[in-house]
Amino acid sequence: MRTIWKLRLVIIAVALVLIAGGAIAAAAKEGVFSSTPTPSADVATQQNSEPTATQGTEPTPTQGTEPTATQGTEPTQIPHVNKPGVITTIDCANNTITITVDGSGDPFTATLTSNTVYTLTGKPGACTDLKTGEHVVIEAQQLSAGVWTAEKVAEDDGNGGSAGGNGGGDAPTPTPNH
Repeated sequence: MRTIWKLRLVIIAVALVLIAGGAIAAAAKEGVFSSTPTPSADVATQQNSEPTATQGTEPTPTQGTEPTATQGTEPTQIPHVNKPGVITTIDCANNTITITVDGSGDPFTATLTSNTVYTLTGKPGACTDLKTGEHVVIEAQQLSAGVWTAEKVAEDDGNGGSAGGNGGGDAPTPTPNH
């Protein structure tokens, strides 16, 4: 049991010597031991009492290596909405769909892409399957100011219950953080 305590004391003593050596090396690098100011007798004694074999062998921290927290590093959330409404125009050739949004009567236009998923009566469909006057729910994300891209277009029964299981409502859809 005594040997364990002695070993612990030796380890603590070695750690303190290494820490002191590193502090002196860091202070020397920062200019604390420069030739302009006259060091006190205690500092000069400490500097000379350190074994020469360990001076300069300990790695010193380099400024700027630690990552710093800066504002704006969090990923920004892309606006994402579900818009239920009646199709007023559908132009598959020019990749646009416009609906009259339920409740507000406002028009909502979204760009259709090759990644847009169409669901009609619970089954996969295509842009050409959609007709003016049909009730749909468009799930869209805003990639730039005022430009919405349709991710999903699902035929809806008009009561907020989507045949594609998409629901309805105008509330933003949470976007998972990647």
